[in-house]
Formats: sequence, structure tokens, C-alpha cells
Amino acid sequence: MLEGWTDLEMGRYREAIPKLGKSTTMDAPPFVTAFLGYALGKSGDRAGALATLDSLKTRSPHGQVAPFNQAIVYLGLGDRKRAVDLLEQAYDGNSEFMFWLGQDPLFEPLRSEPRFMALLRKLNVAT
Repeated sequence: MLEGWTDLEMGRYREAIPKLGKSTTMDAPPFVTAFLGYALGKSGDRAGALATLDSLKTRSPHGQVAPFNQAIVYLGLGDRKRAVDLLEQAYDGNSEFMFWLGQDPLFEPLRSEPRFMALLRKLNVAT
């Protein structure tokens, strides 16, 4: 998992895919599958990225995928509006992962979005 994460941070999406994919087969937490979806989306595999959302639904209680995890996949697909919509839902649901927004470079593409910047201010992590 750590190697896959490092590849993501370095922009090596194709290299991250097999590493994250292996982690998902080892009963990793759902956010690992979300990051796999992100890597697939960034590498141009839209169908694969959307399939990770389906995978998350089948593994989630009552088919409800955490908005934060969905946001990561949609960010990888380049759908910034939907990603921010979902991050706002994650904030409203008190997601424990929201602290990543201010420090993870993965979210850098959202910094031009006024709603994302407002979300960072709500979290007291605006830079």
C-alpha cells in the first residue's frame, strides 16, 4: 500500500495501480480502493475507475460508499465539481479523513475551486 501511495504522490499513476490493486485483495480499508480508482482515472481508465465505485458499493454496509472515498475517485476522473460536492457531504458527515484536504497534494487541482477553498476555511486549514 505504501509503495502505491508513494507512486500516487509522485504522479506515477500506472505504477501505483498494481500495488494498490494488490492491497485491495488483502482486505485493505475502503479508502485504498478509492485511491486505486483515483489512479485508474488519472491514467485514463474511466471504466476501471467507475468499477472501483461499484466495488466499494458491494463492500459497504447497505451499499453506501463514504462520500470522501467517492470524491477521491471523481477527482481522479477529473470531475472537480462532483468531487467538491462529495467533499462537502463528507464534511457534513464529520468524515475523519477531512484533515487530509489541507496537506495532501492530491487535492491541489481543487484549489482553484471557490467551494473547496471555503471548505478548507471551515476546516481551519486554508493556506
